Amino acid sequence: MSQALKHAVQRPRTPYYGAFTQVLQSQVHTWLTTDGADAEQTVAGLDAALRKALSGR
Repeated sequence: MSQALKHAVQRPRTPYYGAFTQVLQSQVHTWLTTDGADAEQTVAGLDAALRKALSGR
């Protein structure tokens, strides 16, 4: 059995999971399709946006 399956966990139980997913997909897409995007700045912005989404804001 794969190590990933042995250590798998359920996704977070939150009413804001849809918002979290939308933020993650849109920000990662933008980062991957933007030439010269600063990875550190992108990660910091993504972290802030995901925390905000999970808190319902």
